[in-house]
Amino acid sequence: MANYCPACGVGKLTQTQRTYIHIYGGTLVHVPAVLAWRCDVCHLVIFDETALGRIDLLVGQSGPPPNIAPGRAVPAPEPPDIASRDDLPEDPPRLPEP
Repeated sequence: MANYCPACGVGKLTQTQRTYIHIYGGTLVHVPAVLAWRCDVCHLVIFDETALGRIDLLVGQSGPPPNIAPGRAVPAPEPPDIASRDDLPEDPPRLPEP
């Protein structure tokens, strides 16, 4: 018995392997050759729940380590210094009086 696509209802799902890409805690995780099902009509891809569970176990609930080299701190961005800009008007804009 064939599995029909839940999205289009016409296509048949066939087993394949696809690359799984997801962002965990701000870090892009790329896993090649993950078991999936693909519709031959609308091309919907549904990843295998067991495979996704294994990926979640490897990544962990806290997420992967950040994409920062060891020993290198990421500096916080500094706010722009608008007091030294000379292209701003001296007086703030005002609404016209009615």
